[in-house]
Amino acid sequence: MIVFLSLVGFIQVFAADHILYGEDNRVDIFKSKNLTVMKQSKAVAAQVSDFHLQENDEGDYSLLPGFLLSTPIGTNVCTDEKYAMQPTVSSCTGFLVAEDLLVTAGHCVTSKDEVKDVQTEDCKNGKWLFDYYAFNNNVSAKSVSKDRIYKCEKVVHASTKDGADFAIIKLDRKVKGRTPLTMSEHKSLASDEVYAIGTPSGLPLKMTDHAFIKSIDKDGSLHTNLDTFGGNSGSPIFDKVSGEVVGILVKGEADYHPDFGKNGQVCMRPNRCDEKGENCSIDKKFYVQVLLEFIQSDEVFPHYKAAEVVSFDVSGNLIHLELSGGELLEQKNYKIRFEERERPDYPSEVGTSIQKVLKLIRPTPPLA
Repeated sequence: MIVFLSLVGFIQVFAADHILYGEDNRVDIFKSKNLTVMKQSKAVAAQVSDFHLQENDEGDYSLLPGFLLSTPIGTNVCTDEKYAMQPTVSSCTGFLVAEDLLVTAGHCVTSKDEVKDVQTEDCKNGKWLFDYYAFNNNVSAKSVSKDRIYKCEKVVHASTKDGADFAIIKLDRKVKGRTPLTMSEHKSLASDEVYAIGTPSGLPLKMTDHAFIKSIDKDGSLHTNLDTFGGNSGSPIFDKVSGEVVGILVKGEADYHPDFGKNGQVCMRPNRCDEKGENCSIDKKFYVQVLLEFIQSDEVFPHYKAAEVVSFDVSGNLIHLELSGGELLEQKNYKIRFEERERPDYPSEVGTSIQKVLKLIRPTPPLA
């Protein structure tokens, strides 16, 4: 992923869409068998919409059922994929840096370039849930005590401009019984090993490791091969040696691609690349082949079997197929406009410097 480093070394990483590099290294927190990770995960929270929460008279909450990862009208991930039967209720990830301060990605709380000391709509309409774990596909948060749920009182500072994407949130009260994460003040280097904790695709908390910093751009962007997805936005990225946070996940490569089944069923599969970020499963030739096979399949659209491809064009992010003939087409041209995000030559996840965050949380004392 790409992460923008600061002079003091703590990074904020952009994460909107993501990807698998080599093997899928995501694991449920309690299957990680790593006591440090388990402790760190206690300070990581899931952003949950009020739509999924119901408060009772005692101030506790019930977590209302959400879509499974495999739900057709949801993410629609193929049922044989990892975590397909787990729920998806989180939209972003955040983590404690002080008793009542939480850091996440800027785009998780605002669509504006920069805001300060305001309660944005995303701040007002969502809450932050701690201990969002899964045990054998069962979620630990069906009944949620009030000491695990916190409201966003205001966005202290959020920015999505000039290559940044961070937010500092003030919670409605101090968080008890959880230790804020330690932010690194040292510069990261290419080849440093890293891991992350977050809610990929809205799933319960996962840890992903066996990753490293591939390169660091002149502007401080840091590229890693962490296995992350949308929902990981705001996830803390840790240095494996020190255990300190060196980044905030904020953006990445496209998550999924469609699998067009012969029975007419379409489901989504994670985009997979090798460890170097090459030989990915998403490319234009792949889409062209599966679209033609899907459209002209006897089992799926038998009426299109006799259709002829009048024109085919790949231009930028668009794939155009124009068909003529076929029983239902009545000799009229039929055009399919299929959008695919342009894949960079060297896929990675993206992040930005958190130097501003450090300065806001730990302001430099005035000179005597």
